[in-house]
Amino acid sequence: MKRLILATLAILCLSASASAFPDLQLYIPGATYETGGDDPETWIINASSFDLYVVGKADINDVLVSMALEGFGEGDDVSGVSILVNGVAYTNFAWGTPPMATLLSDFGDLSPHSVFPTWFTEFDAGDFGAVGGIGNTVDEPWDPSIDGYLAGSQTEGEYKRFTIQVIGAAGVHFDAYNLAVSPRGLTTVGNFAPYSHDAASHTPPPNGSTPEPTTMVLFGLGLAGGAVVRRFKK
Repeated sequence: MKRLILATLAILCLSASASAFPDLQLYIPGATYETGGDDPETWIINASSFDLYVVGKADINDVLVSMALEGFGEGDDVSGVSILVNGVAYTNFAWGTPPMATLLSDFGDLSPHSVFPTWFTEFDAGDFGAVGGIGNTVDEPWDPSIDGYLAGSQTEGEYKRFTIQVIGAAGVHFDAYNLAVSPRGLTTVGNFAPYSHDAASHTPPPNGSTPEPTTMVLFGLGLAGGAVVRRFKK
């Protein structure tokens, strides 16, 4: 009887673990997982060019990835912003909360987090099949760019790599989801990456544009020293 109870508890734990596994995940190799700040619980990289991995469980289809601009207001001009995905430029930004398909309705948007509403666009990541065992990029952690597909994983799925280049924006936040139709016939969000498995890029300022405080102090001391030397020469 005791063995039966233990076996049942083990099955329940495994079931709970499997059900808690994210349907979709986003990951950037070389990024840091931030727990606070403007993008909490997000993989953040300080670069304008990087690889974005979209990870999905098997049989999740028609996945979209939104690319939301950070630091822009509704009245700001975003015509100079371009995001390249595998070399294809995306410049058609709309103001609001993703997905694009729900912009004209009050139903089915992603639950707003700190970045929304803002200017955003989206690209099609396609369908995800049972290619191999996948892990959890946050909890395990699992790096698909290094670890690849996992042997013995209880969750089958697929990961896809997209090369991203951001032009004209200091920050971009990424969300993954697909669409579904509600019982009332309205378009809504189906599967989605939980906000603990999002990704973002923050572009560092150009070299020399913002001197560090230490550099400014040393520069000031240098000027003062030069003035002293000139005074004694006189």
